[in-house]
Amino acid sequence: MYWLILPYRRMFEFRGRSRRREFFSLVLSGIAVFLLFFSVFMPVHLWDKAAAPETNRGDIVAIFGMAILVLVWAWAHMAVCIRRFHDQDRTGWLYLISFVPYVGGLIVFVMMFLPGTPGPNRYGADPKNRDLTDVFG
Repeated sequence: MYWLILPYRRMFEFRGRSRRREFFSLVLSGIAVFLLFFSVFMPVHLWDKAAAPETNRGDIVAIFGMAILVLVWAWAHMAVCIRRFHDQDRTGWLYLISFVPYVGGLIVFVMMFLPGTPGPNRYGADPKNRDLTDVFG
């Protein structure tokens, strides 16, 4: 449970480093939250349309709720991606690659699979708490 909440607790931290586990727990928790959201609001939407087809109450609530979820998740995603770049001893500005149409998001996603640098780098201590003796020992 700790790894599912950690990216949201650190969503305003753009300094430091993050492990791959933090990134992928954010991705999986985002998928789970969106599936839960749709499983709750789609039946409400369909019931609302069947009961009163001329009203849009359910649509407005669903759109507003989904917009909030997307904004929170996107902000946390940006923060954890920047920290993942820092873990690889790269600048966080590489996140701007994700705005390149068609391939940018895929390039950033693939870069999130790359391991971080062992030991401390210019962005902070190793999030795995390993030192060089663990690497060569």
